Amino acid sequence: MMERVRREVRLPPAWDVKDFERALASFMRLYGRRPALILGSPAIVERFCRHFEGNPEAAYSGAPRFEGIPLHAAILPPDVIAFEGEIDEEILGDW
Repeated sequence: MMERVRREVRLPPAWDVKDFERALASFMRLYGRRPALILGSPAIVERFCRHFEGNPEAAYSGAPRFEGIPLHAAILPPDVIAFEGEIDEEILGDW
C-alpha cells in the first residue's frame, strides 16, 4: 500500500534555482524518490515563472514544471514550498 508523504521547505527571501534544487534534493534524500508534485504560494509560482520561464503570466496558463515535476499554487506561508509524493508504506514504516 502506498502512503502519501509531504515535506515543506522554507526558501530564502531571494531564492534562485539552486535553492529549488537543494529543496528537491532534501525530499529525495528523505524519501529516496522524486516527488510527484510541488506546491507553492501564488507568489512563489509567479516568481518561478518570471525567473525560470521568462513570463510571470505562465503561472496562470497551466502548471509550470521544475525538472519535470508540476508546480501548482496552494495556500502556504510566504517562501514555503511543499513536495508531495507516494512511498511504499512498508518502507516508510522502517524508519
